[in-house]
Formats: sequence, structure tokens, C-alpha cells
Amino acid sequence: MTQAAVASIPCRPDLRQLRFDVQHTRINNPALAAELQDFTHDCYALALYQWKQRDQEHTTDPIILNDIGWLGSRTFLAGDYQTLQSRTPRTDFPWQESRDNGRPYTGPDGYPTCKAWWSAAQTGLKDRVLAQADPGLWLRLSATLKILGKNT
Repeated sequence: MTQAAVASIPCRPDLRQLRFDVQHTRINNPALAAELQDFTHDCYALALYQWKQRDQEHTTDPIILNDIGWLGSRTFLAGDYQTLQSRTPRTDFPWQESRDNGRPYTGPDGYPTCKAWWSAAQTGLKDRVLAQADPGLWLRLSATLKILGKNT
């Protein structure tokens, strides 16, 4: 049985199919999809704009250029996402005077930094998006990245 299962695994992952599957994955939760759109507007688009203003097209490193092409960019998490914030209060992030001072107080909800909004354990967008996605897709993606020698 194990030998048959192993034999059915292709030696080379079908990267085109995997890319197609990832690109065509949809978020079924409308509230989460709307929040992801807010993040794209409030955080990613602004961080990318600021990065391009500072960089002036000097960066040629393909790793960095690839990294800044996605919402969870390590470049942005280590940089602009630490100071940029959600423009509207978020339920999963309580008001913090030191962080939210100067913004309208509308109740107990706060304005998380983009870094926290993306990467906070369980309440961050990354974990919530991954939790609702097809587990089989993530398993195939993880296996492919391991075959290619990339960290997941």
C-alpha cells in the first residue's frame, strides 16, 4: 500500500497546476474577503508605494522583487508594516492608547499596525486566510516547496 502511494507521487511537482490552483483559490467568507481587501488598501498598496518611492528602481535582487509582490512580504513586515495601521477599527485588536492615540475612539476596537493585523497568532489575516483554505492545496504546496528546498 505504501509503495503504491509513493509510486503515485510524481518525481517533479506540476508547478503550473499548483500555481493555477493557488491563483484560483477563493475566500468563501465574505467578511474575511472584505477585510483582506481593506488590508490591501490600507497596508500593502501604501507600503509598496512608499517602498518604490524610496527605492527609485535601484533594487535588482529578484528575491526582494518577488517578495514585495505579495501581501505577507517579509520586506514590508520588517519595515513599513510596523508603522502603518488599519484606517478603521478592528474587532480582534483592542484599543491601545499608545498605538491608537490621535485616531477616532469609537469603542473598544483598535487600529492595529499592519504587521500585527497580518501576523498576529490566530487573529491575524494570514492565519485566518490559511485556516479557511483547502487543506489539500496547502499540503501540496508545502510538499512542493520542500522538494524545491524552500522554507514553508
